[in-house]
Amino acid sequence: MNKFKSIDLFAGCGGLMDGFEQSGFYETLAVVEWEKAPCRNIQIRLRDKWNYTDSLAHLTYPLRYISGKYGIKVDLTKFDDVINTIFETLIYNKKALELNVSTLNTYHHEPMPTAALIKRFHDMGGKYVTVGTDSHRTATVCDNIDKGYEILQSCGYEHFTIFVKHEPWLMPIR
Repeated sequence: MNKFKSIDLFAGCGGLMDGFEQSGFYETLAVVEWEKAPCRNIQIRLRDKWNYTDSLAHLTYPLRYISGKYGIKVDLTKFDDVINTIFETLIYNKKALELNVSTLNTYHHEPMPTAALIKRFHDMGGKYVTVGTDSHRTATVCDNIDKGYEILQSCGYEHFTIFVKHEPWLMPIR
């Protein structure tokens, strides 16, 4: 049976999404929520119930445009507790965080998330990091991948992660 794909833009505590999932007719692709209490509830749901992703990608994607394209500075320290909760959930579930290097040659000039956030994930015990390039054209396949590996090494990693049948495999950085 084909399922409706859904993205919950104002997730709240996740109850509506949970109901959709329980109906069997919907597949939730993503949730968005910034309020602290609902984020905590979603974190528990992700940890205990919706444990079906291998790697969290695009954690700081909006900054590509907000800070990069439009030059608006964003103080992410306001969201440290939310980001830490996300990292704790990934670590608890043995999931990866994606280091995306597609923005290194753009107006943003930083990876997503930043090296500082990758380092925090490492220091919190995050073991698995995938490296992505968002190559939507053959001409850009693996662009900046070497810089991504350098960033990982500067953050304390000796490996990057690939997944085979949802199992993480650590690949040495050479």
